[in-house]
Amino acid sequence: MFIGCWTLPNRSVQPGVARSAEGILSDVKHQVELACLGVAQNVQNQQTKHGIKDGYTQFWIDDLITRARTLRRDHPGRTIADIQAELLTWVHENKTNIYNPFLTLDGE
Repeated sequence: MFIGCWTLPNRSVQPGVARSAEGILSDVKHQVELACLGVAQNVQNQQTKHGIKDGYTQFWIDDLITRARTLRRDHPGRTIADIQAELLTWVHENKTNIYNPFLTLDGE
């Protein structure tokens, strides 16, 4: 009967870079900007690349993607940049409802 010994490679485990609320909020804002273009895959790529997906804001991201697609379909003469600008204006006016309040708290 063979009783063997397994040797594990000598790998040091390194902690990842700590994330701050400001950094997470910045990435989520970028996701919202991408959502205003109406392309879900761009948002998903960003979320995967940075490992950040805020469940609170995801509702609004999905809503903005749908709005952008509807505006493009209903107004084919409008540029994507114009549609994005309109939606970003709405986002700015409603930012307290869109972004996770835990990411905007002042804390020490």
